[in-house]
Amino acid sequence: MNNRLDAMNDVLLGCQECIQGKAKITASSSGRNSYALLRPLINNLVFQASELTESVKEVKRLATIVEDRHASLVGVYTLHRKHDRSRIQTAEARSRGKLLDVRKAKIAMTYHKLDALETKLKAFDSDWKIRQAQFEQFEALLMVPVDRTLDEPTATDCNDSDEPLVPPTSPPSQHSLCDDSSSDQPTSTDCNDSDDPLIPPTSPPSQHAST
Repeated sequence: MNNRLDAMNDVLLGCQECIQGKAKITASSSGRNSYALLRPLINNLVFQASELTESVKEVKRLATIVEDRHASLVGVYTLHRKHDRSRIQTAEARSRGKLLDVRKAKIAMTYHKLDALETKLKAFDSDWKIRQAQFEQFEALLMVPVDRTLDEPTATDCNDSDEPLVPPTSPPSQHSLCDDSSSDQPTSTDCNDSDDPLIPPTSPPSQHAST
């Protein structure tokens, strides 16, 4: 477009030079005669120059319209670009927020799983202690001697307390009941408090008597 404007300006300058040359030519009689001969050509050139002038004006008007439209398009593009940029920033912020929410949920789920595993570990530890105590009891039962039955109480079974083991006492015999601090030897009457007569002990029959 600039090239066309430059060409039109050159044409207008040529027309101006022609007008100035006309004034110089018509200053003399010979020039006026020559101008009269060249008048149709000059009129044609003037007509073309006027058309070119109108064309230049139209081109300038169109150029102004194009520039206005270009400016309006640039403004609309800038506005849309700002809106798009704000939308992009909003979308990025939302995506970051959603990603953060997803991460928060995953972190909470991980903590919940860790708490459940810790609870199971504590239960396993307590169960392990119980099993270990049962195993120790079973091992103690295995240490019982073979010649004894499990129904017979042992010294350790009868003495569950921390008191020392006391040997069992036998019941007092008749001789001990008959013993008195005042008498040195027991008598038959003292040992036989009942009304039955004293019966001497009988010896078992021998083989010679049986024969």
